[in-house]
Formats: sequence, structure tokens, C-alpha cells
Amino acid sequence: MTNTSNTMRTPSATRGADAAGTPDGPADDASLIRRLGAVSTPTAADILDLLGLPNQVLAAAIAPVWPGARLAGPAVTARGRTVAGGAGAAFPLSYDLFRALYPGCVLVMDTQGHAASGPWGENVALGARNAGCAGVVINGGTRDRTALKAIRFPTFARYVTPLRAHGRYAVEAVEVPLDLPAQTGGTVRLRPGDFVLGDGDGVMVIPAGRIEVVVRAGEHCEHVETQIRAALLAGENRETIDRRHDKWAVLREQGFLPSR
Repeated sequence: MTNTSNTMRTPSATRGADAAGTPDGPADDASLIRRLGAVSTPTAADILDLLGLPNQVLAAAIAPVWPGARLAGPAVTARGRTVAGGAGAAFPLSYDLFRALYPGCVLVMDTQGHAASGPWGENVALGARNAGCAGVVINGGTRDRTALKAIRFPTFARYVTPLRAHGRYAVEAVEVPLDLPAQTGGTVRLRPGDFVLGDGDGVMVIPAGRIEVVVRAGEHCEHVETQIRAALLAGENRETIDRRHDKWAVLREQGFLPSR
């Protein structure tokens, strides 16, 4: 099994930068994660659209396992595959996977089409939580829907099944880039340290090099949306409201959009 993370890791907004842009600079990671968690996926998707990154939302089939689940944080990645080892086979999730976890991270697993079992469940979720993991996104399945809801561990997956993964599935690599199915077709590239945001509307990938501007613009947009909603409820005309409120002021200040 491949493991590219042999040393203790901590989250950093400067990891995972790619062609989407150079990192915005260092940040207080715990604060950044909390702030990101207050931004909705529709708002973040709108911002990424305007930044020229329209294909960052994962396929809609990857959805919350229990209602109300939300997660936000830098990604730890794992890739696995279907195996034929028999019912008595070893633990299917490598312990290297758990060694790679750190406080505030989100585990993202690509099972590469495996559909014969659930590689996730209550006990592994408790182990992940003990390592500080904030939630899991699985391009594949999980068990224990009721238990995961009871322990409030945010879990996003394609399906739920009672079948265990022993002898059916195994992790083959940890902390490697993943190409995950995109809602718009094709794939979304996720690198370790890129940020993941998930809520009732879906899951998306935010390149680490764009996380600061997405958070700043997202906070402003959510504030303005509250004002817009209040004005609409008061019976105001939408055109008049939009002239008064600029949702994208932060992006204009940063030079990503022209002035109004």
C-alpha cells in the first residue's frame, strides 16, 4: 500500500495548491475551518464559478447519510479497491489511514467503483473522531446509518448497506490525489490538503490556493443574503434590493470581478 504521509501532519491553508492559483498565504487553520463551515455549499459554488472554477461540486449521488450532516476542513485522502480475500480477511482500512488523520481534517475515500460492501461504519468513525477527524466523504458506501447519526459523525456516501468490507475491499494508498466524479460531468481533482465543504445540498472541493478568498467572500455573501432575504420578506422589489446590495464586493476588491 502506498503512503505518502510518514510524518505527523497538521492542516495548512498553503498545502494542496494547484493550477487554480497560488496560495493566498498562511492562516489560523482552526479559525479558517470554523469560518468555512459557516458558508453554504451554494454560496461557495457561486464564488468558485466566478473565480473560473465551475466544476468543483461532486456528483449528487454522494450525499449526507443522515439529515443535517455538515463538514468542512482540509482533506486526507485514501484510495481503495475491490478484493477477493474471503470473509476472514484482515482489517480493510489500513492503519496508515488513521495515522494520517489530524485535528480538523476531513477524510475522503475513493473506492474506485466498489459496490459490494460498506468500508465505513460506527466503530471506524469513532476511531477517526478520536484522531480529530471532522467527517468523511466516501465515493462508495457505508454501514451503520442509525449509529452514525446517533454519534453525529458527518458522513457523506453513495449508498448504505449492511455488508461488511472484510474480504471484499482494501485501502491501497493514503494521501494521494483523487479524481472524483463531478456533478457537471468528468472528474474533480482533489489533492491532500485541498478543502472539502459538505452540507444538505452536496459536497464540493475548494483548492487550497483559493480557500482564503472563498471564505472571505463567502462570509460577506452570507451576510448580504440575510439582508436580501429580510428585504424580500418585507415585500421589496428584487431589482431595487440588488442595486442596494453587492454580494460580490469582496471579489471586486480582490480584482476577480470588475467594479459595478
